[in-house]
This record gives sequence, C-alpha cells and structure tokens, in this order.
Amino acid sequence: MENRKPYTFAIHGGDYTLIREISRDTFNEFDRIHSKLNYYYRDFDLVSILEANFIQFEHSFSELPKEFNPQHFDREKKLNALFNVNRHAANVLMAFRLFLDHTETRLKRSYGENSEMFEHFDETTSHFYDETDDYSIIYQLRNFVLHVGKPITATATANLQDKSEQTYNSEISWHLDRDVLLNKFDGWKEIEKKKLKEQPKEIDPLKLFESAVNYIKGIDEKVSSKEKAILRDDAMKLMNLFDNEIEKAINFAVGLVKIEDDNGKMEATLTKFPFGPLLDLGFEFENIDKPTS
Repeated sequence: MENRKPYTFAIHGGDYTLIREISRDTFNEFDRIHSKLNYYYRDFDLVSILEANFIQFEHSFSELPKEFNPQHFDREKKLNALFNVNRHAANVLMAFRLFLDHTETRLKRSYGENSEMFEHFDETTSHFYDETDDYSIIYQLRNFVLHVGKPITATATANLQDKSEQTYNSEISWHLDRDVLLNKFDGWKEIEKKKLKEQPKEIDPLKLFESAVNYIKGIDEKVSSKEKAILRDDAMKLMNLFDNEIEKAINFAVGLVKIEDDNGKMEATLTKFPFGPLLDLGFEFENIDKPTS
C-alpha cells in the first residue's frame, strides 16, 4: 500500500484516464464517506422487500376458500392452500425482522452504538413496541415460526340447514390461533404475552401483517429523515473535495495506483464516485439522471 498513490480517473466506456493525483487524506475521507453512503444505499430497498412479500401474502390470502362442502371435502386442496399462505406469511415476518436487524447493525457500524443516530432508531422502535397493540406480537411471531411451526391455521364449521336435502351452511376461518401461540411457544416476553392475551381468539392475519408493513414504513420514514440530513453533510464534503472532477467528467473513479515499470504499466484498485446515493439524497448533476429504482 505504501507504494501506491491515490489518483482520480475519468471513465469513458472501458477506458480510464488519469485526472490528478490527490492527497492521502483526501483519499481516506473519500473512502470513509463512500463506505457510509454505499452502506445506506445498499439497504435502501429493504422496505420494498417487505411490501413485495406482503403483496404476495395478500394475494394468496384472497385466494383461500371461504366455504366448503363437507360431503365433498378436498383435503389436499385445503393443505396446499394452507401451505401457500403460510409460506408467504413467513416471508413477511422474515422481511419485517430483516429491515430491523440490518438497520440496527448498519447504524451501529456507521455511527456508533452511543451515537445520536442509533439512539433515534432505538427510541423509534421502542415507541412502536411499547405503545402499539401488536408490534411486539409481530416482532416475536417470527421466532414462533422459526422454533414452533406455521402461524396460520384454519377452522371449518358446518351447520345442517335442511335435513331432508342434507344441505349445509359452511365456512372456513383462516386465522392465527391466539391460544396456540401462547401455549406452544415459551419465548414470549411478559409485555408480549399481555398484549397477545388482549387479542381475539382468532387473530386476523391480513390485518396483522398490514400493520407490520405500516410500522416498518413509519420507522423507516422517521429514521431516514434524520439520517439523510447527516448524509447530506458528508455528501457536500465529498463534492467539495472533487468539484474539479465533477465539472470535467460525467463519470469518474478514485483509486490507489502503483506504477509497475518504466513503460507506464499500472496496477490500480478503483472505486467509482457514488453518484447513485448522491442523486437519491437530492443532489443534481449535469447529464446524470436520478435512478428510477
């Protein structure tokens, strides 16, 4: 590393042209800010993963049969429907915890566990956990699925309407069984048990998982608003360091370079300038459009 010098490079297709040598301090500041921006940008779509999983769950739930004929009961069809809706339910719960766990880890690493940024995230999630009826249930339900089994079950009821014609009024209820959740899993904390006991015996999965999406969107909105203000400050520092390159090159990279021989052969490790995260933060550049996704 000591034989390498930091430079900026203009990128034209597959060709790289040296622009200028920069100081080691400038390179280190670029590396620090670039890592923080890309770390944020990499987790940017975690909410979208949850929303996409919920849409699939919602679709599978809407296709569940609501009635059945006890004289022509198709057990295999029921089991397939139950398998499918539980598969999508598990994906919703996975994405719920994925956002929380990834965001917690990223904020700790980027800002520190005692930072104002992480404390803001911790306070926001704690508010939802303590003050809502079902956030804590959703949070722990993922562990129920991991350690016990599928969360959604079905109860069928049939009432004989006409004895002579053997006609029935029949229906199927698809739900989470509160008592099964309580009795088959010993991982509930006291506050979670209390809130779970306050739920109806048959908990509506669609309502519960819709709440999960809304809670995560609310947390993301509060955390992102604060974090983006911090990132914009860092982004401005980065743009000031490389204002010369931004004006001269549509696309450029920063890298450490080692001259191999007198003929000018080089060995370089290059990192592209993070236009994507900067565009998302609201900065504009000539000839560079904001990504649509």
